[in-house]
Amino acid sequence: MGELKWRSRLRPSVAAIGALAMILVAFGAAITTSQEEESDPCTGYDDAAYAYCNAYCETLDCDENPASEEKCLYTFDRFADYTGEAPPCETPES
Repeated sequence: MGELKWRSRLRPSVAAIGALAMILVAFGAAITTSQEEESDPCTGYDDAAYAYCNAYCETLDCDENPASEEKCLYTFDRFADYTGEAPPCETPES
């Protein structure tokens, strides 16, 4: 009998811990998304311009360690065609 009482007292605690875990996971995901948006130099560009910006600045990493000069030049030119400017990772911050 005593074991049954102990189990019935434990159930609400387990449910509360599960709910708290879900809240913490959701909060952690929100923080991660916010940090990614702050560090994304391509935020603010739409569609193709964003895709070329992301390819140039992040995927190919042309501003710091270019994987392929040919691909970087092509991507730079396509981004400039859409926006009329250099990718934001190439422009010095003021």
